[in-house]
Amino acid sequence: MSDINEFKCIECEKKFKFLKNLRAHIKTNHPLLKLDEIAPTKKQKNINLYIFTCDQCTKSHCDQKNLIEHKKVAPTIEIIVQCAMCLFTATYKNINIHYEKDHNIIQSVDSFEFESIDGFNNWKHEIELSTQTLHVKKFDQNPC
Repeated sequence: MSDINEFKCIECEKKFKFLKNLRAHIKTNHPLLKLDEIAPTKKQKNINLYIFTCDQCTKSHCDQKNLIEHKKVAPTIEIIVQCAMCLFTATYKNINIHYEKDHNIIQSVDSFEFESIDGFNNWKHEIELSTQTLHVKKFDQNPC
């Protein structure tokens, strides 16, 4: 494992992908070590783990995916996106105005409630078939 986000036990040099696994290892195998100094939780931030820094603010993240999500939702950050239909660029929140004004594409939001996850998955499958699209969201359990 030569990943930039690996966590290594300083006592036996065993490597872990997730901080929580390192903490469990230390509790079980090296109980006399100072756990919070070696494998700090988010509350006790080890600045060495936070190597992904936003280029528009001072916030740092321990995972590149967190940095990407931060840039999407941070209210003070203006993300520039390009229109899928032309070369126009705008901020993430203003691109919808461009779609409506210049391409006559009106986006709407519908709200649905499902009795079960199976009901949702069936609905999603039908939408994907009828629109020839695929909607995927990766789920990543972040160790930080």
